[in-house]
Amino acid sequence: MRNSFPVDRNLTGLSYCNVTVTTRHPGYAEGAISTGVYLPLKGWNERMLGIGGSGFVAGNLRPDVLAPIASGWATVSSSAGVSVGTMANRTTEVQNSDAWALRSTGNVDLEALADFGYRALGDAAAIGKAVVESFYGQPPRYRYWNGCSTGGRQALMLAQRYPDAYHGLLGGCPAINWARFLSTDIVPQLVMRDVAGGHVPAPCEFRAITAAALEECDGLDGVVDGYVTDPEACKFNASSVLGKTIDCPDLPAGTTTISKAAVAAAEAAWAGYHTVNGEWRYYGVSRTTNITGGGSLANTICQANGTCNLAPFGIASNWVKNFLVKDLEADPMTLTLSEFDRLWQVSVQEWVSFMATDDPDLRPFDRAGAKLLVWHGLDDIQIHAGGTEEYYKRVLAVDPNATEYFRFFQVPGVGHCSGGAGAYPGESLQSLMDWVEKDTAPNTLYGRTASGKERPLCLYPKKVIYNGGKNPDDASSYNCV
Repeated sequence: MRNSFPVDRNLTGLSYCNVTVTTRHPGYAEGAISTGVYLPLKGWNERMLGIGGSGFVAGNLRPDVLAPIASGWATVSSSAGVSVGTMANRTTEVQNSDAWALRSTGNVDLEALADFGYRALGDAAAIGKAVVESFYGQPPRYRYWNGCSTGGRQALMLAQRYPDAYHGLLGGCPAINWARFLSTDIVPQLVMRDVAGGHVPAPCEFRAITAAALEECDGLDGVVDGYVTDPEACKFNASSVLGKTIDCPDLPAGTTTISKAAVAAAEAAWAGYHTVNGEWRYYGVSRTTNITGGGSLANTICQANGTCNLAPFGIASNWVKNFLVKDLEADPMTLTLSEFDRLWQVSVQEWVSFMATDDPDLRPFDRAGAKLLVWHGLDDIQIHAGGTEEYYKRVLAVDPNATEYFRFFQVPGVGHCSGGAGAYPGESLQSLMDWVEKDTAPNTLYGRTASGKERPLCLYPKKVIYNGGKNPDDASSYNCV
């Protein structure tokens, strides 16, 4: 079973039964929570797979919940009472919490946020197990979870709050530190606005900056292959291309020069969030991460007349608007950097207990006999991989033997849950199954690039190193050191 993102959208010939259970929490949340359980009518593999969400959608995303049925899985997923998850409204719901975030201006719906943040996860696991047992006459032999982004955050939440819900949890690019990192994704936009003085850079400027960084750093690992194995080794300075003339299909003139605003925004994205007083607060993205395009930190959109506008990451902007400013009509792009500093404190002070999955004590999870496998693309455009690395170190500080039940893999060159030039770990769910069912702990994952080249992916803190083999496209030419 591949844990592919995005999943195959061309699903045909599936034969399954869908049982949807609607629940409420009397005295708490008013909204109805829909938990969908999807049961193959033939070829059930005696396993249950929980399917995670994306952005502000807790789950029940189509076709994510349906694709595993082709491999015999019974699947379960929950709306958490805040989303529908159909393809028709998927993009809107993923990036927008307007329909459920506020009871009124200044008044967040705390119970809806609790359902989204954690409460519905435990419910869905219990409901899924009960429905599967009722339908097939036996409980699932093994229960797994698979999710990326919000789904990765949910994997960590399950490990911390509901340690016996699943036998194995797979979390990709997890939004672990939601309250700490998400709002910071708009900071490069605010920096760009202040430096631009009304002249917003075109996307081509950011593409050129990233291309220059890749050109300087691609060969540092001994192989020129379109991505950087160790982003920390790349020290490219964006100011080195300031004023350079570049081709620019985004503008009528067809060319432009790299501006101070583009350089400032790129450096802000790489350096991570610092307050106006220079105090570091959160990690940045790698220098070879794509920082322009939909969902990217320095994204801009140009009109036919050559005027370009800021285009902040929708989920981050919506979080700031609804949960920090607490006003559906607010425009986060009007905030000063000092005002943002204050709101970041609001995010940490008010919402860590609802959204964060950074509790480093996973010993109850270990006692439940479960396993947790986490991977993170080092070219993630939205959730900074440094936060996942930090969390893993904290877990090991609490329990030096945590690798017996929790393993973390950095994935060079891969973006947010998919994409990028790197080798995508599409078989990691199978690796988790082997760990749970055969006690074969994964020391190395294997990924494939879009062109089919295989690379080993190393158990942290090891890094993949080119060993000088004759064929750099062969996995045997690399070692984990």
